[in-house]
Amino acid sequence: MKRPSAAIQILAVFLTAAACAASMAGAAEPPGSQLEKDLKELSRVADGYPPRVKTPEERAQALANFRSIEAHLVKDLQDSPHEFVLEMWLGETYRMGHNLDVAGAWDKAVLHLKEAERLKPDNVLPPLQLGKLYAASGHPAEAEPQLLLALKLGGSIQARYYLAFAYYQLKQYDKVVAQAGEYLKTDPNSEFIKNLKERSEAALRGEREPKTSTIQPKKDGTYDPSSFLLYYTKPQPASFPSLLAGLQEEGALALGHMTAAGFLSQIFHDNPDRLKGWTTAFWQLDDAARAYVWLSLWFANTPQANAILEDAARKEKGSAAAESVAKLLKSPSRPLLELPIDSGSSLDLLWGAFYATGRQEYLAKIIDCLPWSLQTGKAEKLKVAIGKAAEWSLRTNAGRDPHVLEFCKTELARRDSDTRTVLSKVIVDAPKTASQ
Repeated sequence: MKRPSAAIQILAVFLTAAACAASMAGAAEPPGSQLEKDLKELSRVADGYPPRVKTPEERAQALANFRSIEAHLVKDLQDSPHEFVLEMWLGETYRMGHNLDVAGAWDKAVLHLKEAERLKPDNVLPPLQLGKLYAASGHPAEAEPQLLLALKLGGSIQARYYLAFAYYQLKQYDKVVAQAGEYLKTDPNSEFIKNLKERSEAALRGEREPKTSTIQPKKDGTYDPSSFLLYYTKPQPASFPSLLAGLQEEGALALGHMTAAGFLSQIFHDNPDRLKGWTTAFWQLDDAARAYVWLSLWFANTPQANAILEDAARKEKGSAAAESVAKLLKSPSRPLLELPIDSGSSLDLLWGAFYATGRQEYLAKIIDCLPWSLQTGKAEKLKVAIGKAAEWSLRTNAGRDPHVLEFCKTELARRDSDTRTVLSKVIVDAPKTASQ
């Protein structure tokens, strides 16, 4: 029998300890290998979002650590394919890479964690970490079954924490209260969970609804700063500074979460004469949010947007955003419809563009990905994941937006058989998501 490598043996020890602690406090103290030390450091910095980095140098160091761990684990997995501990830790590494804004890390995290779940369906960690990834990245409907499974397998505390968050995003406030109540018995000082519980209880009493994922203009013309799903139905560019401040407050201007970048890029693209007047609002943002706006201007790729970027490059000297704006100026962006769809972030850009404009060509490009979910073979894993993400996003949006559902219906007649197969299922299932 082939003897496990030293790395696998060490990771297995760490994994066993982590599984034992999953229902209590999360990860255990690792043994002493360099790989374990690197994983512990990466977890310290990037287990949550935003990552605990204060300077570009700290971010660069964290990314270098991520790349080192990734290379080590990928090589070991090539030597020992379908090894549970390697699939598990690669999934965890990519989950943390996603928190560091590594392109494509989200999709790879899902692939490896699902493979770990397939290899050991009775182990608590794969569904727990998958649920954590889904809940923390705006996929609450996908998080729920994973977290319920983790709860069944013994991951009670962390599972309840993220279940409360997932149910809050789904507006299932009675379930938020139940899960939050159980969680607070163990961790009564969690301000985040207490806040979710209080807001949900207020909603159940019929008081003011908690902030949802739809920015709607108020009577005074300002915006409730939550998100932007229906902005295109009643755009109010005159209130843009209020909207931008709200997006920063809600944490939407965060690299790695690209829906807002697609959204802002099209508002910038379609309002060239207003851009100069909005620059004051840009400079009132913190460094990280301002860097996100520069990226959105880069995606807009208009003469007016590029002029603001050039001015920003001069003014950003010495700030955390200086390096990012300098890189953007080196090469212009292509229009969003011409960019390849090579990750979940690519889909998020298209959805953001649709929320801003309501233009159906963005939906059409998302629908183009649906047949990928039917592909098979190891080489197609990433495309399958993107295809399934496209299916999920269309189903969810069609369930809450009749314009999306209607467009899906009109596309049926002009699509090939594989696309029709998946799109038909989206149309049938969409009404079910509306009631969730």
